[in-house]
Amino acid sequence: DVVRGLHPDILVAADAADATAADAGNAAAFAAGTSRLRWPASKHNAQPSRAVDVAPLVGGAVTWDWPAYHAFAPLVKAEWAAMQREGLYPGLRLVWGGDWVRFPDGPHWEIAE
Repeated sequence: DVVRGLHPDILVAADAADATAADAGNAAAFAAGTSRLRWPASKHNAQPSRAVDVAPLVGGAVTWDWPAYHAFAPLVKAEWAAMQREGLYPGLRLVWGGDWVRFPDGPHWEIAE
């Protein structure tokens, strides 16, 4: 289980290994307007996956409130920068969906080259 080894204050919604479930989940998200890409166009659907959604826990529950993402994102970005200074992940960029102008996506993080 991907989530088992994570700090308890972080919840990661990892991509489903079952393509049918991922397709159905993406179709529902697209229909609801919470995804702008149909399956399999998203980096979530790449093999290996190039994206993950991360939602902070506040008071023991997942929050979708933007202030929590704006507090969390600089911490993730600083950690990524520290890892790159150590020589990890050369040539890769970490992109936060919350920085996007046209379709901000607070939980979304992806690897870009």
